[in-house]
Amino acid sequence: MKVLLLITGLGYGGAEAQLGRVATRLKARGWEVRVISLMPSRAYVEELEEAGIPVFSLGIRQKLPSPRPILRLARIIREWRPHIVHSYMVHANLLARLVRSLARFPILVCSARNVREGNRLRELLYRYAIFILYFDGELKNKFRGNAQKSIEHLKLEEIAKKWLEI
Repeated sequence: MKVLLLITGLGYGGAEAQLGRVATRLKARGWEVRVISLMPSRAYVEELEEAGIPVFSLGIRQKLPSPRPILRLARIIREWRPHIVHSYMVHANLLARLVRSLARFPILVCSARNVREGNRLRELLYRYAIFILYFDGELKNKFRGNAQKSIEHLKLEEIAKKWLEI
């Protein structure tokens, strides 16, 4: 089984530590694991590579969006063909959702640590990204627990009805 772990940045923090534990434990169970950081990595790279887990960076440094990292990630996914893409943190979650329309893969897991992941723009981007996946058939009947609470918070059903009325 192949799993690609995507994170906004590999620094010293909770989500990063969790990714490291998940990656090394999956590897120990015989999974093929790769890690991609959107920004240049600052932590955990040696530990992951010593465990036999390749770590890549998309090298995003500027705050202005560029299509280059999206296209590069799509190419990596198409070439490696992971069974699961698991993203951590807001920007990686958004990118994973958007890149899925360019490079198909069976399972997408977006780890959100909060129901509210930031400012109004992030909320709107999340809604848009979920809307795309929902009407692509990926999300229907697949929500349980906290994911359902997130969907309720984002008012996906209301948004979908409004968009369909237009």
